[in-house]
Amino acid sequence: MLRISFQKGNPAILILVALFVTLTVLKVHRCAYWGADLRPISTSMAQKKLAVILGATRGQGGSVVNALLKTGRYNIRGVTRDANTPEAHHLTKRGVEIVEADLDNQHSLTTAFACSHVIFAVTTMYNGAMDREVTQGKNIANAAAAAETLQQFVWSTLPSASTVSQGKIAVPHMDGKAQVDEYILECLPALAQKTTFYWGGFYAENVMYPHLRPNLLASAEKHVWVQPVAAETVMPMVGDHNVNTGIFVERVLEMPDVCLPGRYVLGVVDWVANGELLRKWAKVLGEREGRSMDTVYVHSDLDTVSQLWPGVGKELGGMLKLLEDLGKKAWTKDGVSVLTMKDLDLKVGEKDGDLVGTEKAIRNLGSKF
Repeated sequence: MLRISFQKGNPAILILVALFVTLTVLKVHRCAYWGADLRPISTSMAQKKLAVILGATRGQGGSVVNALLKTGRYNIRGVTRDANTPEAHHLTKRGVEIVEADLDNQHSLTTAFACSHVIFAVTTMYNGAMDREVTQGKNIANAAAAAETLQQFVWSTLPSASTVSQGKIAVPHMDGKAQVDEYILECLPALAQKTTFYWGGFYAENVMYPHLRPNLLASAEKHVWVQPVAAETVMPMVGDHNVNTGIFVERVLEMPDVCLPGRYVLGVVDWVANGELLRKWAKVLGEREGRSMDTVYVHSDLDTVSQLWPGVGKELGGMLKLLEDLGKKAWTKDGVSVLTMKDLDLKVGEKDGDLVGTEKAIRNLGSKF
């Protein structure tokens, strides 16, 4: 058995102390010199903040990647389930560090978040499978809370439909995300101090999804839009989420004195009545095809929409019913003052850095028509 004397000047003790100090210094400073895979990074890269973006190859995450790359102030680590997709390879060519992580595996997220200064987090809707989304959100929050270098955490979430409607309307993916909000606020107070909650609105791109797209009724030679709510129901629109999400998040990161701690940001550029959204769609499509488009708005009900598009019809139809019943109050939370684009000094416009409005966003869909 090795016996070490603690007498003054003992060489073994001096060696152990020196080793301890060295390992401590390396632990503190590792993030300044190494990436997530422990490969060395350049001095110039080490001088920038590291932003870790979940869903980097998808709409919201990809928008944040684009916006932060444009500033030149961040090193970007994109997190995705599969690093071998064309989208991931494209980001690598643009200088983004790509790592794989599984939202169902907290350890993989902890590794992905290593040395991060900024994290943008988003989860996917699972059409009623709320428990899985809540678990994933908590995994993300726990991993973010463990990141010692973290300064700002932006969590893409939504209001609680059940709470705001006093239990009358449940929308699983809204309620699930909101449960993660409360988990952060109640169980992870240190993380809550670094968190901004981002409420994104409806994508203009939604009008191209099969369950939300106006369909041509050949026998009538008209495009018919079957919706479970009245045409006057107003929709909170984020416009082009592929652009605007990043603009909102970049501004949040640049205004910590306004957006922290625990502030809510409304990612909405305009409120558009559902019937007006159909008219905008028809206008853009008509211009592309060089003819007027005849449309009919069909005010149906939630059961019919659920039968037509099982699963997603009920989920998204519930959101629409919430908005029909509560209007703009649907995107609120008791006791919370929500920041808007005006509070962040943002506006819709044509200049570089301006937000993209709903009609232009539909026009930008291009070949997706």
